[in-house]
Amino acid sequence: MTKFIFLSLLSATVLTCVTAAPLASQSVEERKAAWLRAQEVQRRTDCRLAHQVLTLGQPADRWEWALQLTSSCGALGGEALAHQLRQHSSVTAPGGELEKVVVSTAGFRDHHVFSTALAIATDPSAATVARVQSVRVLYFQLNPSNWDPYESFLPDTYTAYMPTTQKPSQGEPYKVDPAQTVLRAMEALLARADTQEPLRTAAIKLHASTQTRVQCAVVSTLEACWNRLRKH
Repeated sequence: MTKFIFLSLLSATVLTCVTAAPLASQSVEERKAAWLRAQEVQRRTDCRLAHQVLTLGQPADRWEWALQLTSSCGALGGEALAHQLRQHSSVTAPGGELEKVVVSTAGFRDHHVFSTALAIATDPSAATVARVQSVRVLYFQLNPSNWDPYESFLPDTYTAYMPTTQKPSQGEPYKVDPAQTVLRAMEALLARADTQEPLRTAAIKLHASTQTRVQCAVVSTLEACWNRLRKH
């Protein structure tokens, strides 16, 4: 019995030494690279699950978790957010799930999100609240360092823009010039007689901020930008 215990302990010791040897021989850089690879595998797995949750609705109890993950999932996250925007295009009251979806697009530049928000904002059959929120999404796409609340897009409301410290993330690259596309779309929207408040105010704000952005693109500092705008 004693001999059996001794052999078992010896085998365990040898196995531990053998399995630990590769780790001991790895440099700090190699261990870090291995850790990063494992993290990337986990991120991709999580992103696939988040996409499933937001597009198929299962498992339903992971909705908030999935929404928070989208901006780190590249084009897959953009597809999921675009699906959520379409799913909430009939919402008639601000707040709730749609507000959470819109906030999740802030700081995340993605073609799927951009094109879907543009389609909803210019769709007369969509709910007015959803259209205003889609205008807000477009504003975030062009101003990824800003976070402006829903109220700032309403008539007779002034809310200073709220910069964020969040570093913008990138999803699917744009297939169009986003600024010029937004300018044309908002001009067409404002030209329609049936564009009523609060959508009209939201469109005016988006058009004005985009126009300023385009005009400022060729100057190096904000001060120079404002000096140039004062001349027009």
